[in-house]
Amino acid sequence: MYRFARDSARGGRRGAVELLGVLLLCAFPALPAVQDPAGVANPATWRETWGDLARLAESAPGSTAFQRIWRELDALEARRERSARKSHDRAEVFRARVLRAHLSRLSGTPFRPVGEPGGEMAFLPGEGWIAAQVAGPGPTRVRAMDEALSQASAENLRVRLERGQEVSEEDARGLHLDWALDEARLIHEYAPDGRTASLLARVLGLRGEHGEAAKVLEHQVAATRESAERAGLLAELGKARIAAGADAAALRELGAALALGSQDAGYSLATRALSRGEIARARALFRALLEEEPSAAPAQRGYGLALLGGAGPPSRADG
Repeated sequence: MYRFARDSARGGRRGAVELLGVLLLCAFPALPAVQDPAGVANPATWRETWGDLARLAESAPGSTAFQRIWRELDALEARRERSARKSHDRAEVFRARVLRAHLSRLSGTPFRPVGEPGGEMAFLPGEGWIAAQVAGPGPTRVRAMDEALSQASAENLRVRLERGQEVSEEDARGLHLDWALDEARLIHEYAPDGRTASLLARVLGLRGEHGEAAKVLEHQVAATRESAERAGLLAELGKARIAAGADAAALRELGAALALGSQDAGYSLATRALSRGEIARARALFRALLEEEPSAAPAQRGYGLALLGGAGPPSRADG
């Protein structure tokens, strides 16, 4: 999709730069004519700055134009942050740090995600997406993703949804479950498919809301016809039922998922059988998983435990 330079390291950087250029240009040159949010200092200046950043992203790395624009923005960022810190303008400090993070990205330098500004701030049109790409966990990133998705076009919605998935998973891993839930709900609202439904259900499950997780999955199963996606959803639904203590329903969902070829469902059924002392059933299920994927470590361990749980090696009757 993208053309890379001859040197592989420079090629990887160029691919990232070209992508960012497309995203920034999508965000700013065709902004709707809307009134500036109240409380934004120097909105016209920041619009010009973000436009310069988009032009930087479109410039060839190492070119005269790239170096000139980068130096100008680098000096501008330092002045803006210094001035904002003196005036205790937290929103302006945040914007300056967002700019710094993008300058680092474009130059191939690692950067630290931008922390919270210390209070709620208004975004200029298109600015939410620019912030969402480099912001660290927190309510500002949640709001930035909300704005980014609400202002997305058909052409750039997919990449914004990918970022939303990424930040929701990150927040879930960090157990920032309120933020993760808001982000997961957002992307599921804009793209109600198996992937987003599964993410939303997992976050709800981490919060202990297993009944709500099951409702999300039930709704998506009913709307899904493709067999592989349906199998994954049924497996997730079965696990949500187990967590909620609805064993009979869980077996029904997992069995349906297994019939559609879900190894995840097979593993859930096998571990459930092993934990309940149903050794012959566990052996048969783990053995079937290993026939499909002989190197699967969880299935190997499970099969070994099932063998240890009986008086001898499994026989054909075990199946």
